[in-house]
Amino acid sequence: MNKRNRVFAWTLAFSALGGVSQSAFAEGNISIAQQFGIGYLILDVVRDQQLIEKEGQKEGLDIKVEWRTISGATGMNEALLSGALDVASAGVPRYSPYGIAPKVSKM
Repeated sequence: MNKRNRVFAWTLAFSALGGVSQSAFAEGNISIAQQFGIGYLILDVVRDQQLIEKEGQKEGLDIKVEWRTISGATGMNEALLSGALDVASAGVPRYSPYGIAPKVSKM
């Protein structure tokens, strides 16, 4: 096996080990932050319909969610590092060209 194949095999093995996940349960207070903008609309729906609290009740957990809106990723990173936030949604939302691009017709 040449060096290139060995490097590929080790990279594949380590990435497979890093992808193992476990279920996480949280009870009590959860602090979630998002940025301004329509790209975070899904989080507004989750907040308004209290979906996290409802899913917690289905599992027998009492969860209280504190929602915050922070204007920049730097502030969110600092809050995460200090332990003031549990979950942060930051960055540029994914762009989808479907339905938002103006239609241009040739004359």
